[in-house]
Amino acid sequence: MKIIDKRKDYYDYACQYSDTPLWVRKEQSINLEAELTRNQVMYLEDAYSKLPKTSSAGLRSGTFKSVIFGYCGTVIPLFLVYIGDYKPEVKTYTNIDDAIKEWNDVYANKTNQEIKSRNFYFSQYNFSYSGVLNWKSEFNNPTNLTDIFIALKSPIWIMDKDGLTINPHLKSYGIQRVLNPFTVYQDTERYVGNELVMCNQKTPDFGDELKRDAHGMDNWSFKTRKNTKKRKQK
Repeated sequence: MKIIDKRKDYYDYACQYSDTPLWVRKEQSINLEAELTRNQVMYLEDAYSKLPKTSSAGLRSGTFKSVIFGYCGTVIPLFLVYIGDYKPEVKTYTNIDDAIKEWNDVYANKTNQEIKSRNFYFSQYNFSYSGVLNWKSEFNNPTNLTDIFIALKSPIWIMDKDGLTINPHLKSYGIQRVLNPFTVYQDTERYVGNELVMCNQKTPDFGDELKRDAHGMDNWSFKTRKNTKKRKQK
């Protein structure tokens, strides 16, 4: 697969030397109402509403954030913890318990009031490991998701509190902690080359002449030339 994008991502070095399929990977915020049907928008909004919300504004140290990762026909809930005040590092988890443990470590030296505030925040969400499995089983509906991916024309997207972004820079979300580069490349190549291409591109009309030439024929294949003598039958 050949990827057209000036911004390199962590899985690009896994690309094989092939020009097909071609993926123009342009990061772009999407107007959901314009690109999706009302039922599709409600489906995604319902899925996001059942995840724990962002704990604080901005990317300050200790910020906890939930996102929906749309990945090659499936959706994965991801839990991000930002560490550090200047250019914070993001640590990404698929398990809510690991994310909470990381968040607790960040707040280890905080005051009692801040700890109480943190505990109250997580007490609002009953979202343990079993909660993640229940969420996946509820919202990984192939029928609904296939139509959404086709409408967005992208194998990967991220949905957070700010909206939905197609072709996101995955390293910015710490996806390399969850999926290795070869898996991401192979899955996106398959999805772009099969599902998205087959569903979005109509078979072009080549015309009768091109079809004829493709079968090794020409303009005289079923005609007799005037100067050609017919064979005498014995």
